[in-house]
Amino acid sequence: MQQQAILIVAQSGRFLAQIAKRAGYPVWVADCFGDSDTLEVASQWLPITDLSDPSCVFNTVLSLSQGRACSLICGGGVESFHGILGRLPDHIKLLGNAQSTIETLKNPSQFFNILDQFAITHPETQLHPPEETTDWLSKSSRGLGGGHIQYYQAEMPPTDTYYQRYINGVSGSVLFLANGIDGMMLSINQQFSLNDPEMPFLLSGLAAPLHLSNTHRNTLQDTIDALLSQIDLYGLNSLDFILTEAGELFMLEVNPRPSASAELLTQRPQLFDLHLEACRGILPENIASRSSTNATYLHYIFAQNDTLIPDGTLWPSNCHDIPPAGRLILKNEPLCTALVDTSDSFSQSREQLDNDINRLLSCALKNS
Repeated sequence: MQQQAILIVAQSGRFLAQIAKRAGYPVWVADCFGDSDTLEVASQWLPITDLSDPSCVFNTVLSLSQGRACSLICGGGVESFHGILGRLPDHIKLLGNAQSTIETLKNPSQFFNILDQFAITHPETQLHPPEETTDWLSKSSRGLGGGHIQYYQAEMPPTDTYYQRYINGVSGSVLFLANGIDGMMLSINQQFSLNDPEMPFLLSGLAAPLHLSNTHRNTLQDTIDALLSQIDLYGLNSLDFILTEAGELFMLEVNPRPSASAELLTQRPQLFDLHLEACRGILPENIASRSSTNATYLHYIFAQNDTLIPDGTLWPSNCHDIPPAGRLILKNEPLCTALVDTSDSFSQSREQLDNDINRLLSCALKNS
């Protein structure tokens, strides 16, 4: 008997679609890109023309499902459209966090109040603009991928903006699995930002593992436990943090959905089943830890110039989120991603990896 279809809604649904297909499920995708490797695994696809418009996303979901029974998994972007989750029709079953959970986590007052209740360290945060303009950031509660984070400047803010003291350090995240009661850490990752003054905190890459002391690992687990004592979290989620040179750990936010860091777990092919089981309240008794000798790097590649994708491009084998031929990618827009496994120390190899990837990609586009 065929499995019930999985309907994936995200800014980019490619990775979730691939692991759902690999697990044996028919896949329907609504996303913003319709990349070639997404369409290879999705039996149906519809474009989301405005991810920030809940009505647009809701109508796209209804059009894609056509009244047929399916399970819904939301990826990146749910921060903007989570209001639709409270009014899903009966034929669509949610596999992930409820609307109320996402609302709590994305409300700065509620989220940081929970951290304060448990004396969990986080940057100084406030809802009103700070009097001083140095060492403060402005953030959007509906933001995604770091592009919404800016150094604060005194100007009229959007209604969903909050303000946070800038903390210098290593940016990281912990991917964890939750069943509504307990949480299990799966990986600890380092985050890298694009070197662009206009978008200084835009995510440009992720690497795993990020090696932390047992004390810091325990702090992360304690934070996850504290959040779960107050909020019903389900499935794959991630917690962002900053580690300073002085060894202080500051918690930043929770991404209440499968995050991009899940793609770093190349040694765990059962990842989709783990998400489904956790959404049903079941956590595995144990998960073998990944080898500490290997590093995995997910690199976001942005177009260096306006680029029209030619026919017959021979994309490097480690490239994903591949735009179809004929698509115009404007300068600084996402071009594709690359996933690299290396046995070398990641901190020593990142610059070389970036150069190698960009060189191969440039050659592929020129030689098409």
